[in-house]
Amino acid sequence: MKAREVAFYVIFDVLNEKKYSNYVLEQALNKGDLSDKDRRLVAIIVMGTLQNYLYLLQIIKELSLIPFSKIKQKTRIILAIGLYQIMFLTKVPAYAIVNESVNLVSKVADKRAKAFVNGVLRKAVEYKDKQEDFLKNLSNKEYLSVKYSFNMDIIHQLVSSYGYDKTEQLLKSINNYKKTCIRVNTIKTSVDEVINQLTNDGFIVSKSSIDEGLFVSGNLNPTHHEWYQKGYYTIMDTGAMKVVKQMKPVAGSNILDGCASPGGKTTYLSQLMGNQGTILACDIHETRLSLLQENIKRMKSTNVTCELRDLTKFQSDLINKFDQILIDVPCSGIGVSNKRPEIKLHYEYNQDLIDTQKSILLQASKYLAPLGEITYATCTLLTCENEGILNWFVKNNNFTIKKMEYVMPNEEQMGFFYGVLEKKV
Repeated sequence: MKAREVAFYVIFDVLNEKKYSNYVLEQALNKGDLSDKDRRLVAIIVMGTLQNYLYLLQIIKELSLIPFSKIKQKTRIILAIGLYQIMFLTKVPAYAIVNESVNLVSKVADKRAKAFVNGVLRKAVEYKDKQEDFLKNLSNKEYLSVKYSFNMDIIHQLVSSYGYDKTEQLLKSINNYKKTCIRVNTIKTSVDEVINQLTNDGFIVSKSSIDEGLFVSGNLNPTHHEWYQKGYYTIMDTGAMKVVKQMKPVAGSNILDGCASPGGKTTYLSQLMGNQGTILACDIHETRLSLLQENIKRMKSTNVTCELRDLTKFQSDLINKFDQILIDVPCSGIGVSNKRPEIKLHYEYNQDLIDTQKSILLQASKYLAPLGEITYATCTLLTCENEGILNWFVKNNNFTIKKMEYVMPNEEQMGFFYGVLEKKV
């Protein structure tokens, strides 16, 4: 299969089957016989099309002579792929994009749509420098939804919490974040040694605001490097590091990481403790626990024990046992939706998710030793999953909120939230 055909099937699976884009894309790139250049093109097309999908659909609505409801899903996706390249990419000539898109129709969709796709994309070339025309008839909230490709459920909640202007800035920051951050495992090596090694091997490396954090870029994948495999570093966002760093874990302490997989925060806790003390890392799913175990082994986090546990259920053997507890609960993931753009399209309010977050926090609070602290964390910006949960909890339990902070998305981090809870004296 050619690059654009591979990209089509990835996007189709993400939209129709509601699969995770990062997993589907990785599988497609690993099993295909694509060149490195084509792999990069597939990744760019898939992520770019999904990140801008609602905007691209709006362009189709504006340019199509056929009612949008009558355009079949496969044809919409082909048009979106073509439009993304025309509107956002500069290295491929427009005529080549149109021709490749028409050819793609023959391979994966109804061949009768070839003339339609050709006509819409040729018209789009004429409008490339007039893109704001596609948005001029939208209301304020519709504009935010279409321009930044977040569904209206998200827009309503964010505008209600932050106001229009701040919401727009948040959406821009989420969409614009493109960096890859690694965390150096200072138990095994030093930051300077990693900088020198990766630079010598062709990466562009720069420091982040976190001592152990480095931004890496270039045409190479940092997870394919020998030093990643040996556990000298791992992939971890700056914002996620800040959540762990504020815990100030002490060597020799006893810590529970209640929703631990894939293990970035777990192994960072272990690193900050110098592998001294104990960490119990739990997850509810066997496949996720296996991934957690792999990462702990790779990073040589020798003070971590992994166990399969459902933290929504009471665990009698853990009562009053831990000095610190981290619960990075399942959440909507709005703050990291630049890496998982399907979140922006599929989100809907989920009371079951809210109830799960409450259950995990409620049960975890029973495992805290006197004078201990719980850090409740998410990677969402929705208040109903953040301070809404904490306020509910302290209202109904003998705890106070010691600290509560949003790690807002910007040029060096994705979006996170954490709150620190302690028992009332």
